[in-house]
Amino acid sequence: MVKIKLSNGVEYEVLPMTAVYPSYSATARSHIEIHMSTDSMSDTDFIALFSDKELTKIIHVINTSTESNIAYEGYNEPVSIGISRYDSVDVATGNVVTEYHLVANLEQLTHQEQDVRTMKELLEKMSKGE
Repeated sequence: MVKIKLSNGVEYEVLPMTAVYPSYSATARSHIEIHMSTDSMSDTDFIALFSDKELTKIIHVINTSTESNIAYEGYNEPVSIGISRYDSVDVATGNVVTEYHLVANLEQLTHQEQDVRTMKELLEKMSKGE
């Protein structure tokens, strides 16, 4: 079983096709794709949960079978969040199996984007006299 744990410490069971896609590039964003069953929560709650940048500041992906726990930091820029169709092939029959999942695609800013954001925040603080 695979779970994720958000910054507030709450764990959620996710589907096995949940994956992290590192870009290995300084100019391209890495992203995480989180799949959950549509029975796990309402789409409104799912959207609210993964739109919260504080809750997704650090996301732990936990494999309960192997007890591996990998933390991913900064994957909190929402790209798309909602219900999505997921097609797979049943290897026994060759038939296409269609399911609907709650899916959140979150990206990590590049180093350049992080630096620009930090500079903007610093300039805003300076202009307010903080």
